[in-house]
Amino acid sequence: MPTPSRNWLWFTLAAEQGNANAQQCLAGLYAGGDGVPQSYIHAHLWYSLAERNGLQVSRASRVAIETRMTRAQLDKAKELLAQCEVSKRGCDSSSDQASK
Repeated sequence: MPTPSRNWLWFTLAAEQGNANAQQCLAGLYAGGDGVPQSYIHAHLWYSLAERNGLQVSRASRVAIETRMTRAQLDKAKELLAQCEVSKRGCDSSSDQASK
Protein backbone atom coordinates (compact mmCIF):
# COMPACT_ATOMS: atom_id res chain seq x y z
CA MET A 1 0.00 0.00 0.00
CA PRO A 2 1.41 3.44 -0.93
CA THR A 3 2.51 5.71 1.90
CA PRO A 4 1.36 9.34 2.03
CA SER A 5 4.82 10.57 1.04
CA ARG A 6 4.84 8.15 -1.89
CA ASN A 7 1.42 9.48 -2.90
CA TRP A 8 2.88 12.98 -2.74
CA LEU A 9 5.66 11.99 -5.11
CA TRP A 10 3.37 10.46 -7.73
CA PHE A 11 0.74 13.20 -7.46
CA THR A 12 3.47 15.83 -7.77
CA LEU A 13 4.94 14.26 -10.90
CA ALA A 14 1.52 14.13 -12.56
CA ALA A 15 0.41 17.54 -11.24
CA GLU A 16 3.50 19.26 -12.59
CA GLN A 17 2.60 17.84 -16.01
CA GLY A 18 -0.80 19.54 -15.81
CA ASN A 19 -2.99 16.62 -14.67
CA ALA A 20 -5.94 18.33 -12.98
CA ASN A 21 -6.98 15.25 -10.99
CA ALA A 22 -3.46 14.91 -9.59
CA GLN A 23 -3.43 18.64 -8.80
CA GLN A 24 -6.68 18.23 -6.85
CA CYS A 25 -5.28 15.25 -4.93
CA LEU A 26 -2.01 17.04 -4.20
CA ALA A 27 -3.95 20.05 -2.90
CA GLY A 28 -5.84 17.73 -0.58
CA LEU A 29 -2.60 16.33 0.81
CA TYR A 30 -1.37 19.84 1.59
CA ALA A 31 -4.73 20.94 3.02
CA GLY A 32 -4.80 18.05 5.46
CA GLY A 33 -1.09 17.68 6.09
CA ASP A 34 -1.31 14.07 4.88
CA GLY A 35 2.29 12.93 4.48
CA VAL A 36 3.49 16.51 3.93
CA PRO A 37 3.65 19.57 6.15
CA GLN A 38 0.21 21.20 6.15
CA SER A 39 0.26 24.21 3.86
CA TYR A 40 -2.85 26.16 2.97
CA ILE A 41 -0.66 28.14 0.57
CA HIS A 42 0.22 25.06 -1.47
CA ALA A 43 -3.29 23.65 -1.16
CA HIS A 44 -4.65 26.89 -2.63
CA LEU A 45 -2.03 26.85 -5.37
CA TRP A 46 -2.88 23.32 -6.52
CA TYR A 47 -6.67 23.77 -6.18
CA SER A 48 -6.34 26.90 -8.34
CA LEU A 49 -4.31 25.08 -10.99
CA ALA A 50 -6.74 22.14 -11.03
CA GLU A 51 -9.62 24.56 -11.52
CA ARG A 52 -7.81 26.36 -14.33
CA ASN A 53 -7.12 22.98 -15.94
CA GLY A 54 -10.82 22.23 -16.10
CA LEU A 55 -11.60 20.46 -12.83
CA GLN A 56 -14.41 22.73 -11.67
CA VAL A 57 -14.97 20.83 -8.41
CA SER A 58 -11.68 22.34 -7.27
CA ARG A 59 -13.30 25.76 -7.06
CA ALA A 60 -15.33 24.82 -3.98
CA SER A 61 -12.24 23.40 -2.31
CA ARG A 62 -10.23 26.52 -3.14
CA VAL A 63 -12.94 28.81 -1.77
CA ALA A 64 -13.21 26.71 1.41
CA ILE A 65 -9.46 26.80 2.04
CA GLU A 66 -9.46 30.59 1.57
CA THR A 67 -11.63 30.94 4.68
CA ARG A 68 -8.80 29.40 6.73
CA MET A 69 -6.04 31.56 5.27
CA THR A 70 -4.60 34.85 6.44
CA ARG A 71 -4.28 37.72 3.98
CA ALA A 72 -0.50 37.11 3.86
CA GLN A 73 -1.00 33.41 3.06
CA LEU A 74 -3.49 34.21 0.32
CA ASP A 75 -1.13 36.79 -1.17
CA LYS A 76 1.71 34.23 -1.14
CA ALA A 77 -0.49 31.60 -2.81
CA LYS A 78 -1.45 34.05 -5.54
CA GLU A 79 2.21 35.00 -5.99
CA LEU A 80 3.19 31.33 -6.42
CA LEU A 81 0.32 30.81 -8.86
CA ALA A 82 1.50 33.76 -10.95
CA GLN A 83 5.06 32.36 -10.95
CA CYS A 84 3.77 28.97 -12.11
CA GLU A 85 1.79 30.52 -14.93
CA VAL A 86 4.73 32.63 -16.07
CA SER A 87 7.18 29.71 -16.03
CA LYS A 88 4.93 27.51 -18.21
CA ARG A 89 6.92 24.52 -17.00
CA GLY A 90 4.96 23.47 -13.96
CA CYS A 91 5.20 24.38 -10.34
CA ASP A 92 7.72 23.17 -7.85
CA SER A 93 5.58 22.21 -4.88
CA SER A 94 8.64 21.41 -2.80
CA SER A 95 9.71 25.04 -2.69
CA ASP A 96 8.66 27.21 0.22
CA GLN A 97 7.72 24.18 2.34
CA ALA A 98 8.03 26.15 5.53
CA SER A 99 5.15 28.45 4.58
CA LYS A 100 1.89 27.45 6.14
